Amino acid sequence: MVKVPTADGFGVLPGVRQGQVRPVLSQDEAMAPGRRMEQAGQQMGAIGRQLGDFALQEQEKVNKARLNDAYNQAEQLAQSVRGKMQELRGAAAAKGINGKPLDQYFFEELNRGLSTIADDLPATVVRDQFGILADDLATRFRGDAMGHLAEQSAIYQKNIRDTTAVQSFNAIASDPFKPGVVDFNLARARDAYTETFREAGFDESSGLNEQVKGAMGKSHSVVIDTLLEQGQGIQAQKYFEQHRNDFNAVDAEAVEAKVAKGASASQALVDVDAVLGEFDIQGDNIPRAAMDARLRTIVGDDPVRLKAARDEISVRMNLYETEYKNQYADNYNTSLEMARTSPARAYASPAFQALDAKDQETIRSFVTGKDDEARGKRQDTAYYDLAFDAKRLASMSDADFRAMRPKVGERNFALLLKMRQDMTKDPTLTLDAEVDAQVFTVLADEFGYKDAASGKDKVQAARLRKVMEDAISLKQNQLGRKLSREEKDSVIRQTFSYQIGQPFKLFQPDTWGSTGVKDLAMATPEEIARSNLVAEVPVPELDRAQITEMLQIKGAQNPGNPMYAVTDENIVRFYLMAQGVPVAQ
Repeated sequence: MVKVPTADGFGVLPGVRQGQVRPVLSQDEAMAPGRRMEQAGQQMGAIGRQLGDFALQEQEKVNKARLNDAYNQAEQLAQSVRGKMQELRGAAAAKGINGKPLDQYFFEELNRGLSTIADDLPATVVRDQFGILADDLATRFRGDAMGHLAEQSAIYQKNIRDTTAVQSFNAIASDPFKPGVVDFNLARARDAYTETFREAGFDESSGLNEQVKGAMGKSHSVVIDTLLEQGQGIQAQKYFEQHRNDFNAVDAEAVEAKVAKGASASQALVDVDAVLGEFDIQGDNIPRAAMDARLRTIVGDDPVRLKAARDEISVRMNLYETEYKNQYADNYNTSLEMARTSPARAYASPAFQALDAKDQETIRSFVTGKDDEARGKRQDTAYYDLAFDAKRLASMSDADFRAMRPKVGERNFALLLKMRQDMTKDPTLTLDAEVDAQVFTVLADEFGYKDAASGKDKVQAARLRKVMEDAISLKQNQLGRKLSREEKDSVIRQTFSYQIGQPFKLFQPDTWGSTGVKDLAMATPEEIARSNLVAEVPVPELDRAQITEMLQIKGAQNPGNPMYAVTDENIVRFYLMAQGVPVAQ
């Protein structure tokens, strides 16, 4: 049961104390509670207004943040759409997407994205403000899109015009004298060039026609160059005359000279073919004088035509000579290598049969080891001429050098081949070889070989040079390095510091020029044997081994040459040649 509270339950009431009653309240005291309630209400109202203002300010901050967030998303969206749009260039941009122009398609794509962003904004005021900003962003994007489309459309159109011009002249080049094909494609190309230069700002008053002529002339030149490369100089000249009006003055002059030269070259082919058809050229005997006389008869008094024909026949004959020399050298080398193992098979081979009689005999002599003295002198003379002309040796063609093999002989060819290979690897050796030749001339004269020094006795000069080169080669092998110019001079002087004479005893340098005295370096093995030097000059084993190795190498390069046979006489000769040389270590 609910219990009604008593006074005791509420506590002591105001004005009642232990059963006593206070006097009646004054007016101020009676109004005080009301005033306090009014003041409390005013205070609560002020607090409410403050709380309302604070909430409004916070909402505005949130709205501002939402607006900025939405616009940031819009900017990112525009950037993404713009990137996809700019990836499309040239024809892809000009053609649009799904039947819509490029600017419209991406403008719509941007607007769809902007609508999605706006739909996510809860406050109407924020959506309205975003709508204003989004409209401005979309307008600017549309301008960018239209600019990109215009730029790419211009590029696309220019590419099409360029392609049209190129393909038109390609069609002309395939058949440059077919009226229907040529006329149609020339019109297309001319129209394409005209539009290109109009777009570039030219018109009839500012050189449009000259610009078009310049482009047309250069395209015509490609067709003309193609004809010239195919050897159709006369057709090239005809084509130029038909289209001369498409060239500007400067290009026309240059092309006219070119086609005139090409026409002469084409006519020269016809003239030279006629001459060569009347001559049966065999071997290395080319009747140049007779061919030139016949050429003058065919050509007549036209100096330009005659020069072109002479140039053409010279080129063909030089080519023939090169091919003949290479073929002859191949035949000679094949025959020689075959003869080393099977002379009978070599002599019966087509390669051997194609050789001259003198070269066939050279191979036979090589096989039997019986050198003809006269042939040997001719070969040494040919060797001397090349060995003392380093520039000619280094610069001559491979065909000309290979052709020298039968002329200089196997022994000399091996020496020349090494010289040539060394000079090819190191061009500075060409100058060294020239200096060597000059030094040889001075020393040969000093040693008393005046005919060799002057070149009067080329056979003796060739042998003397080989002796000097052998001495230098031996010393370089011993030291394991190249010699200086001064060291080479010292080695050569040492080489000729010993002489032998009747009764074949060894003499010192002060007996140079004595009757019956001969330089040891130039002595034959038989003369050395009679001098008893083998018994008188002991050769240390280390020197003997080095000299033996050198003789084996030289012997392989000069088969059959007794000066390089591994004999005691030759070992002693080279040992003495290499002694006492003051070469710096």
